[in-house]
Formats: sequence, C-alpha cells, structure tokens
Amino acid sequence: MTGCRISEEDARDSHFDGLTDAEERELALQAHIDRRETLKAYVAATQEKIDRLLKYANFSPDAEDIEAAEVLDGCIDFYIYKFILKDREVKNDYR
Repeated sequence: MTGCRISEEDARDSHFDGLTDAEERELALQAHIDRRETLKAYVAATQEKIDRLLKYANFSPDAEDIEAAEVLDGCIDFYIYKFILKDREVKNDYR
C-alpha cells in the first residue's frame, strides 16, 4: 500500500492501475527492450543450431524446411521495408 488516495472515478475505472504516466512509459520501454533482446537471443540460438546442423553432410533440409526459412526471410524483409526503407523514402522526399 502506497498510502496514496485514489479518486472515486479512478477506483471505478477498470483500466486504472495506480501507475503514473512516467511509470507506464518506463514499463512500456522496458517491455520493448525485453522483446528486442528476446528476438535477438532466439535468432542467435537458431543461427548456432543451423550452423551445427550444416556441419553434417547427411543433414538434408526438406521442402517444408526451405519454405519455413523463406517465410521467415519474407517477414524480415517486410519489417526492413516498413521500418528502414520506408523511413528513408520519407526523409528523401523532396517534393
């Protein structure tokens, strides 16, 4: 208990969590950073596993494996366009 008083209006608000705007922004930023680090860790672990598998001549990825890799590659291309290339186009728009 923080000892803070909560207005009746806030008490009735189902979304009120007692956090200040600054605290909410800090939590959102930390969640953003955590998701980025989680993605980075999964990708690094996956790359290590693929490198390990490719050392074995008898490992032969099937069509579904290749298709899954293509889908992942396409998803990453989408985000590269959405966040990097599209941003450059806007910055270079000299109209």
